[in-house]
Amino acid sequence: MHAEKPGMYAVEVQQEDGSSVEVYLDKSFNVTDTKQESTEENETTG
Repeated sequence: MHAEKPGMYAVEVQQEDGSSVEVYLDKSFNVTDTKQESTEENETTG
């Protein structure tokens, strides 16, 4: 589970190709950030 920022919402959107994207919303439901989560490819960068 991710540590979310206080007062923020995180919504995970499942796409048709099987991947999922996390969308972060503020209190006014404005999109503040998105994070692509690849379920098929587990690439470690860094």
